[in-house]
Amino acid sequence: MYLSLWSNRKNASLVYSDLKMYNIETNIFIMRKLVQTKQQTKMETLDQGFLRVDQADQVTRTAFIRKTYEHVAGAVLAFIGVEALLLNIPGIEKMVVLMTSGYAWLIVLGLFMFATNYAEKLALSSHDKQQQYIGLGLYIVAEAVIFVPLMYIAMMYSSPSVINQAAVITLALFTGLSA
Repeated sequence: MYLSLWSNRKNASLVYSDLKMYNIETNIFIMRKLVQTKQQTKMETLDQGFLRVDQADQVTRTAFIRKTYEHVAGAVLAFIGVEALLLNIPGIEKMVVLMTSGYAWLIVLGLFMFATNYAEKLALSSHDKQQQYIGLGLYIVAEAVIFVPLMYIAMMYSSPSVINQAAVITLALFTGLSA
């Protein structure tokens, strides 16, 4: 009788190890299927008329980089314009004090986070260029608003040429890194 209990225990352990191996093999099979499905989905997305830039020829990559830098330059110029408009609003001092006093700054930061997340969603969720430009515009305005206190402090508590010097240095660095 002792021998039969031992053999049953041995068989049970073999069955358990076989079951474990079956589960591992099943999990590996399921993971392979998921990877294959994701790869097929990526390929179907690429087959919808979109080409990855790293797989394009030199002329296409150069055109892409040129368009990207044009958009960055346009966004920076738009930011400068919106910031200049905001800083020239009469009574900007009151707005800066209101934005940075007490818990108002937390509200400003929360609104900034909401606006930038929404702008990113607009830019990334659609292939419609108009929606992407609306997202870029919203992001530019949100950045300009969050920079108002910083720029106001820089203008009021330092020499007037500080912002011009910062602009020249930034432009030189951007040009140097881009070349």
